[in-house]
Amino acid sequence: MYVMVSRGRKFTRCTLCLLAVCMGTCFAYSQYQLQIPNAETVPHPCKPNYMWKGVGHQRSNGGGERNPFGRAFYAAGKTWTRDLCQADSDGDGLSNGQELGDPGCVWTLGAVPNRTTGLSHPGVCQPLDSPTCANKTDQLGWVNCSYTDFKCDAANKTDTMNTTFRLPVTTVPANATTYICMTFDLPSDKEYHLIAFEPVIDNANVMHHILLVGCQDVTHEVYQPFPCSMSPGYNCSGILGVWSVGLNGMCYDEKAGFRIGQKGFKKAVIQVHWNNPERYSNYTDSSGIIIYYTETLRPYDAGVFVTGQKSLNIPPRQERVAVEGGCPIDCTAAIISGPVYVNAIYNHMHYLGIAMKTSVIDIGGHEKNLADDKVYSYDSPVVHTV
Repeated sequence: MYVMVSRGRKFTRCTLCLLAVCMGTCFAYSQYQLQIPNAETVPHPCKPNYMWKGVGHQRSNGGGERNPFGRAFYAAGKTWTRDLCQADSDGDGLSNGQELGDPGCVWTLGAVPNRTTGLSHPGVCQPLDSPTCANKTDQLGWVNCSYTDFKCDAANKTDTMNTTFRLPVTTVPANATTYICMTFDLPSDKEYHLIAFEPVIDNANVMHHILLVGCQDVTHEVYQPFPCSMSPGYNCSGILGVWSVGLNGMCYDEKAGFRIGQKGFKKAVIQVHWNNPERYSNYTDSSGIIIYYTETLRPYDAGVFVTGQKSLNIPPRQERVAVEGGCPIDCTAAIISGPVYVNAIYNHMHYLGIAMKTSVIDIGGHEKNLADDKVYSYDSPVVHTV
């Protein structure tokens, strides 16, 4: 759980609810695209020039719950069969083969489909406003026609500058999990506030998360990737930005920024977490982030307070497990010396997590909910603002 604060003593409690099984969620891996004709070029049903890369999933970028076509594809053994081709999974009157450019159901793995243009989505009933499709209320909850690209007015101001930190093209190891780090020089000729950041995602097939961490002193050579662990290093502990699947970046509160430069962090590390469970050896990646900063300092310095368990033991044969943890007053008093104003809270779990709540208890014993995700989805995280 990440809490963004602007620089009292309070107790933070977080409660997690976990499932002992994965409940049908899964990643959208590129090898499944190979089993479906034109899977990589399926158009978004209501966003021109956008692609629905996770053709079998409710999220356009893949991951999470399957859509009607995804469920049918899974039932067919994750292969393109004649029955799957001839079926109309989304109920819009067109077969899956017609929508994916294989009307005769003759496509085979590795072949060029009969048609590569004029495609439509086999898991979304279209046109969305037609009498047939407008009544499909189930898909109204997950077909998103709004544009959720990174938006931050402060990033576009004339006194705002930006710098891109990203890996060079780097080979992704054939390991299920890899952490790779890279040190960068932050602008240090003046005092600045870092006010926003957005991700630059090169290989979505492996990207799990990116951390931007400010450092007091580092020994690693700048601009050279190096293997690291979940922690970038003991001298790098000032979290400046967090990206994970489903987020488009972060625009910080207009009254606060992270101090960098002459009286702040002069170096930073980006930590990239690659997830490659199939252990493919032909992946590369050059992901990173863009930081936005200004010399027009804001009233408050920002910081990130991270609380939560380092590990959880989940009992077997239980449908639901609730776990509660907290940071008591004697701990927060040792960390925080003055008033703190909470701006945003971001609950974070992986696929076993189904619900999570974060609350704060003041010195008088009064509890206030900060972030209550009654239905938690790793693929669609919510940043709660206060």
